[in-house]
Amino acid sequence: MLPEKLFDQLGRCSPELTSEEVIKKSRKYFYVDEAVREKLDDSEIFKNLKNYYNDQINIDYDEFIQRISKLRNKVEQDSSIKNIRNSINIPFILPIIKDHNDIGKDIDTLLIPKLIKSFKDKFPDYDFVNHCKVNLEGNISATKVSRYDQIIENLKTKNSVGILYLSLNEFSFQAAENVITKLPEYFYLTGPYELFSVLIGFPGLLLRNDKYPPLIWISSIKNNTNPNIGYVIEPYGYNLTFNKRPHFNQANEYWWHSLSIVD
Repeated sequence: MLPEKLFDQLGRCSPELTSEEVIKKSRKYFYVDEAVREKLDDSEIFKNLKNYYNDQINIDYDEFIQRISKLRNKVEQDSSIKNIRNSINIPFILPIIKDHNDIGKDIDTLLIPKLIKSFKDKFPDYDFVNHCKVNLEGNISATKVSRYDQIIENLKTKNSVGILYLSLNEFSFQAAENVITKLPEYFYLTGPYELFSVLIGFPGLLLRNDKYPPLIWISSIKNNTNPNIGYVIEPYGYNLTFNKRPHFNQANEYWWHSLSIVD
């Protein structure tokens, strides 16, 4: 039986939704800085995404705001999930990629270069470092349980608008995949297009001057050779990195997953 509230008062997904490995009671040792909430600005996010994706974004600011408002209202109307709005949540736009044919290729040739430019423009004294030196084309695929098919299908033809919720903090991969099957179908595990777009729009998300920010898993994808290897965006000091690492379906207070919705 599912709990009445699927998310707690802080917007974290209820650990009671899964019997897989999860840290039941967070001590918040690794956390996104709460000051982020005051810095989130829809107009600035839109401006950055439009600037760095250029003609791959073909909607204007008014349409972006209208579509985000509809998504927020959708969440608000469901009493079982509306606590998710209390988590750190960031709107995004996905670019149109007319020649999309491979997730790994898009990460290598589009998403990483755009994020490097956005991050360096915002923080010229810091670096974005790609630690995955092997070409990713042909090496990455979406997991079936992630509900990621619709995202891939829309990439070639339209700008999807959505919201990413940092709500699966300290869940194992298996727990995150188990939870998604119990949430409304319009939620899915966040993939590379959303997470990179969130950081291109708001490159300071994981920057902290005190304490420690978390690592963010790209929850919808896996390595084709070894499914126990996942991909991450990880802060390192004041720098930001992209990397891969084994997870073995373990939970760690430093490891976060996330949920997204799109229109």
